[in-house]
Amino acid sequence: MSMAIDVWPLAPLAQGMVYETLRSARQGPYVDQTVMTLKAIEPSLLRRALDEALAGLPNLTIAVEHEDLDAPVAVVMTGVSLPWLEEDWRGLSSAAFADRLAGYLAS
Repeated sequence: MSMAIDVWPLAPLAQGMVYETLRSARQGPYVDQTVMTLKAIEPSLLRRALDEALAGLPNLTIAVEHEDLDAPVAVVMTGVSLPWLEEDWRGLSSAAFADRLAGYLAS
């Protein structure tokens, strides 16, 4: 279970992201997606590395709060974990791969 352990002021870039998100018609969190092709990766090692990064880098575990505050703040969380799903797409045709990737990016 995640819980707050600290509150930080937002950096100017984060303040701008909050401002743009709040004035945008788009609903939901500000999300930046990156697509990478990984070859010869051991999934359990990648997951462990990501878990260790979350545990050791608190700036990766913040939640931004702004309602009923004079200025938005970053709430540092502990106990954060990433959702994890392993799928093997190596047998897909190029078209099936592209369709599945488009579905993931749209969701």
